[in-house]
Amino acid sequence: MMTASRAMPLGQRTPFFGFLAANFISTIGSTLTVIALPWFVLQTTGSAAMAGITLAVDTLPIALAGVLAGTLVDRVGLKRSSIISDFGAGFFTALIPLLYQLDLLAFPVLLVLVFCASLCYTPGSTARRSLLPDLAEQGGISLERANSMAQAVRRTAFLLGPPLGGLLIVLVSTSKTLWFDALSFAI
Repeated sequence: MMTASRAMPLGQRTPFFGFLAANFISTIGSTLTVIALPWFVLQTTGSAAMAGITLAVDTLPIALAGVLAGTLVDRVGLKRSSIISDFGAGFFTALIPLLYQLDLLAFPVLLVLVFCASLCYTPGSTARRSLLPDLAEQGGISLERANSMAQAVRRTAFLLGPPLGGLLIVLVSTSKTLWFDALSFAI
């Protein structure tokens, strides 16, 4: 008996594989920021306490937005929520190295930008997870297989992102590494 995943032409699977590729790039970008942001704060302020505060401010909106993300995504729509969320998170992330290069990045401003980027990220993440079943069905891929592929992509990105972040910090600087995450949101 032929499975549904073998019966579909490759062209109908393109959105699913595009989804996996986009999530891989986005997760790599996010792990770059997890490495580069505290390093950036430590490097620019010399304060480990400020680096810790920055990470706390980065984490707080995830909890806050998580409570409301489902409702927001339901009202706005999955695809639209994902796009708006990525635009917002990318915009606020890009402002960090931009304002730093313009010598306009005070620590309180950094905290606001980090908070806003993180607040924008959560609804998009929720929307992307919710897109998976429809994309799998459209591509004729079982939900179990689609979930395992999505998790494999995510875990591979988490494995590759930190060493890539460290390498980029060495090669281009911490502030410029943040540009890569902003770019990953655009992709």
